[in-house]
Amino acid sequence: MKLIDISLYSLKRQKSKKVFLLSAMILSLATILTLFTLIENQQKEIENEFDEFGANIVITPKTESLSLSYGGINLGGIVTSIEEIKAIDVEKIYSIENNENISAVSPKLIGVGQVQAGELNSEVLLVGVIPEEERKIKSWWDIEGEFPVKENEILAGRDVAEKLNLSTGSEVSIKDKVFTVTGILWLTGSQDDSALIAPMSAVEEILGKQGKVSLIEVSALCSDCPIDELVAQIAFLMPDVNVRAVRQVMEQKMLIVGKISRFTWAISLILIILCGLIVFSTVSGSISERKKEIGIFRALGYSRSHIIQIILSESFIISFSAGIIGCIAAVIASYTLLPILADIEVTELFFNKSSFLVGVLAVILLGTGASWWPAVYASNIDPVKTINSL
Repeated sequence: MKLIDISLYSLKRQKSKKVFLLSAMILSLATILTLFTLIENQQKEIENEFDEFGANIVITPKTESLSLSYGGINLGGIVTSIEEIKAIDVEKIYSIENNENISAVSPKLIGVGQVQAGELNSEVLLVGVIPEEERKIKSWWDIEGEFPVKENEILAGRDVAEKLNLSTGSEVSIKDKVFTVTGILWLTGSQDDSALIAPMSAVEEILGKQGKVSLIEVSALCSDCPIDELVAQIAFLMPDVNVRAVRQVMEQKMLIVGKISRFTWAISLILIILCGLIVFSTVSGSISERKKEIGIFRALGYSRSHIIQIILSESFIISFSAGIIGCIAAVIASYTLLPILADIEVTELFFNKSSFLVGVLAVILLGTGASWWPAVYASNIDPVKTINSL
């Protein structure tokens, strides 16, 4: 009789204990893989949300200021010179080494214009944008109406709309140029609430600043978060500007991702330890019941290594089966639970194949590793004492 036949026969004979052990390993592996699938999908969702929330790199012109103080009295300061960014320099951002991390680049031209809306007249902040890029940067904006795309269209911040009594379809005049309000921006808590936003070309004409940019907002996709590298690369290609990272967003994102990852690893470690203890105790109990059987094998000429192989083969078969079934169970659980627990669309679920492969290998190593000492103990059973006890 071959050793593998003995292992298979033993598995059939001790069904209840082996089924219990198999179920424990399947449950542990499926739980760990489901957790990691949840975390990986949550990480991607968090990264996308933060990356879409707004710019995480801001590029502004360099300014020279004069600090005024005399006799220990600070009189404030004045800006002595400011040079706006050339519009042609915006393309340099796409040529950096890590350009694949760039999601959107939104240059802005900012100025003040005299706005006429019916009988109302007021100076208002004007912001010129490239509509396609600005919508990527500000995808979280809530707009009543449509985003302006044509030269004669404009978007009004909520404060400006209330001040000038504007609504969707209203017309405003700026320097004899008539705009139609296509949308009203709901309160954002930023300067955009007090601004009129229009396509770049229209604002350039009004302000007479063709080819000029006041600032550039960059949204970078940072799954590995090389934010400092991106800043350094942009600063190298554009030495005449100030490049800074909006660290609050990046640090908050990394803090959330880090906490979730640590929690997952802690839960996984606990499950691994519990599963290992279950394997050890179940195999040890099984060997205690099979002392006579193992003693007879030893008396018939089976060596210690043969006994170890029989025990480890049983554990390998159970562990391998648990690995395959556990992966299938994890996929089913992910499709069933994650849309409910994490509000993730089933069609958007991401499965890391390497995690599943590592999971199968880990459960095999855990099962055979936890069975090693009981197997060694079984191989040392004295055949003489066993025969005498019969």
